[in-house]
Formats: sequence, C-alpha cells, structure tokens
Amino acid sequence: MKGKIIYITFFYQLLFYEVYSKQNTKFEHETFTSAARILSLQRTILNLALLLIVLGGLFYWYREKSLRLQKEKSEALERMDALKKRVIKNHIVLKDKTKLYLSDLVYIKADGHYLNIFISNNKKHFVRYKLSKIMEDLPPNFIQCHKSYIVNLNYIKRINSKTVFLNNNRTVPLSRSFKNDFFI
Repeated sequence: MKGKIIYITFFYQLLFYEVYSKQNTKFEHETFTSAARILSLQRTILNLALLLIVLGGLFYWYREKSLRLQKEKSEALERMDALKKRVIKNHIVLKDKTKLYLSDLVYIKADGHYLNIFISNNKKHFVRYKLSKIMEDLPPNFIQCHKSYIVNLNYIKRINSKTVFLNNNRTVPLSRSFKNDFFI
C-alpha cells in the first residue's frame, strides 16, 4: 500500500506538474506572442514615423528646389531684360519712317511736342514726338542735359558748369538738375 501511495503521489505530482507547466507555457506563450505583437507594432510605428520623416524631407527638398529654381528663373529673366536694354541699337525709326543711325545723331532739342534731331552731317529732322519717349528708346550713351536737350556722349568736346560744347562747334545748355548725370 505504501508503494501505491507513493505511486499515486508521484502520478499526482507528475500530472500537476504537467498541467501547471502547460498552463505556465500557455501563459509564457501568450506573453511571448503579445510581446512579439507589441514589438511588431513598435517596429511598424517606427517604420511609419521614419517614412513620414523621409517623405517630409523629400517634400521640403522638392519645395526648396522649386522655389530656388523659380527665383533663379526670375533673376535670369530680369538679367535678360537688363541686357536687352543695354544692347546698343544702331538705329531708331521715327514716326515718319525715317531711319536714323545712332552713331550719326549728335543731339536732340525739344520744342513743345516736336523734336529737332541734329545729325552729324549738319542735317536736321523735325518730328512730332515726346522727348521722354525718345529717351526711352535711346541707348545709355545718350544723356539728358536739360529739360529740352539730349546729347550723344560721343560728340561732347568739353563741359563746363552751364554749357556742353559739342564737336561741331555747337553748344547745348546744361541745367543744374541734370548736372549730376555728367559729373558722377
């Protein structure tokens, strides 16, 4: 009998151990799977966060690049416009379809809404035009020296405080308001 009790006790302990270990394994397995799920969820969240950071960085880089290119484009267009203005034309066409070469143009005198245009061969053209409008069409070597006069810098012999002396022995008045354009 004593052997049977030991055997039953042993069997009971073995059964209890087996049941306990199965429950504990199940608990450990559930703990392990839930921990694995948590780790998997953390990895997914980390990957999503990393993806958002990369996408945000790419968006920022693309936006900055497009803004920089747009700025460079506008600056290039401004430089082209400035170059277009600086390109020295070799002639202008008046309203009466007369073509005047700028290298021959000595000076222009305004008389009301009419302009007397003096050419190097002592010819003169008379045309209805505004002095301010023709000044816009002329290259930078033409400077307004008086409210009624524009001179070609290539034909200036000398300048004093009130007069511009030209190569063809003509004189043009120099006003105080335009004097700074000559003495920069």
